[in-house]
Amino acid sequence: MKAFGAANPETTRQAAWLNARPVPASFAGVDYWGVHAYTLTNANGDATVAKLKWVAAAGQLGLSDDEAKAKPDSFYADELKERLSQGPARFDLVAVLAETGDTTNDPTVAWPEENRKTVKLGTVAITALEPDATCDAGTFDPVVDLPEGVAGPADDPMFAIRSPAYAVSLFRRTN
Repeated sequence: MKAFGAANPETTRQAAWLNARPVPASFAGVDYWGVHAYTLTNANGDATVAKLKWVAAAGQLGLSDDEAKAKPDSFYADELKERLSQGPARFDLVAVLAETGDTTNDPTVAWPEENRKTVKLGTVAITALEPDATCDAGTFDPVVDLPEGVAGPADDPMFAIRSPAYAVSLFRRTN
């Protein structure tokens, strides 16, 4: 792994990013980013390139290393069940707008997080957990399941190969 990482440094970017932050304390207390740049087109035909991000309403909830080590293996699921018994877990869907020079053809390159123009697109409230069988019966494919007005990156070679990977994942979960 070390030799592979040295020969392919782009594959180490996510681990470096994660290692610079605390272990999340909750599924509901961490933001989730899409790695691809999408083109969002409004009803007037105006197009904007953006990356999409789910922002946790609970804020960024982290654990110290000692706290993380003391948690049982199932603590994320247990914590989420308890949290949902008290009310929904909410996330805002935010478009992080591209700026001149932003990379759109390499999902391993993160855009700078500081001083970015963002647009809130909506909010989702998670109110309950579904059984694994419900979720395992299907898959969301961000290549083909995009709504009208949203287009994937035409210049990102990793985007197109996601569909076959999701098909393999669905096959393995259902067989």
